Amino acid sequence: TKSYEKRAVDLKGFLTEACRKLNLPMPDIVKGVKGLSNETKTAEILEKGILRSRYDLSVFKDGTLRFDATNAPLTHFKANEIGVSVEKLRLLGYLHDYKGEPLKDSQQICELKVQDVIIPLKCAEYFVRATNFLDDLLERIFGLPAFYNVKHVEDLLGHIILGLAPHTSVGILGRIIGFTDLNVCF
Repeated sequence: TKSYEKRAVDLKGFLTEACRKLNLPMPDIVKGVKGLSNETKTAEILEKGILRSRYDLSVFKDGTLRFDATNAPLTHFKANEIGVSVEKLRLLGYLHDYKGEPLKDSQQICELKVQDVIIPLKCAEYFVRATNFLDDLLERIFGLPAFYNVKHVEDLLGHIILGLAPHTSVGILGRIIGFTDLNVCF
């Protein structure tokens, strides 16, 4: 048997019903695709598209949310350079500076721990919107409690992210410990 066929649908009616379920107004723009590439031609629920529109998120061709950034090497940093308090760095495990002295001052130099990353501020703002989308999806669609509860970029500190290099199938885990105004990921 065939799991799909071409047919006319009442898209406006489906969108209206999806907005009613979400208790949200009809968005100005909801982006879609020209065709479905999965084997059974199964579309995602319209509510996901409406929520993505609400948070101004675009979807990559494989259905993932992504932020592109160039990697740059970094071995050491100062708390005041990455927009993080000494207290927060201590909570993240940075107890000493590179000389072994107790971390007390935002001017002390710290060695970046393996797998820790400093992300662009624009990326952090995108991640705030992405986590809000995911929490909304959990609550409004699946009836589950929110997971991230992120309101500000600072709330991302300590969260784990996945980095992908172009043309590879391997992800690298990293922990967010700070932010940069530069458009690179350290």
